[in-house]
Amino acid sequence: MNGMTGRRTIIIITALSVAVLVLGFVAVVKAQPPQLEKSASASVEVVGSKEYDWGDVDINGGSVERVFQIRNNGESNLEVSNLKTSCMCTQAKFVINGNSSPAFDMHGSSGWKGTIKPKEVAEVWVVFDPLFHGPEAIGPITRFVSFDTGDVKNPTVELKLTGNVVKE
Repeated sequence: MNGMTGRRTIIIITALSVAVLVLGFVAVVKAQPPQLEKSASASVEVVGSKEYDWGDVDINGGSVERVFQIRNNGESNLEVSNLKTSCMCTQAKFVINGNSSPAFDMHGSSGWKGTIKPKEVAEVWVVFDPLFHGPEAIGPITRFVSFDTGDVKNPTVELKLTGNVVKE
């Protein structure tokens, strides 16, 4: 290998290394949830209970759903983001004024951010797939869904879902 070929090889390796580092940095930055505008005059409320029990869920009966209503009781806009679940078998999404966020799961993270206006009610749709863990995955389950808010008194909201997966 002559000197010119060696220099080209070093330049190519260096360029590829820099490209990988830049792409990795962009992926990490992109995966971070957006910053929320914190407000003392925004107030998140889960209408009804923060918990729901599906009861017996047939493992072969298909996915089950639950919709939670989220109200902004404040006087200013309430920003929400970073929706996530405690297990890959569970997905969740926001619906605000008929507009749906992407579906999020345990590892989901994006730059999505929603705004709930004062006195407006939004929804968090939760879907649980009882067959996700295989045909023998029966018994009690507990799953959590959480999201961040701009409410300074309640920066994170957690919803709890339970049930008993059975073979019918």
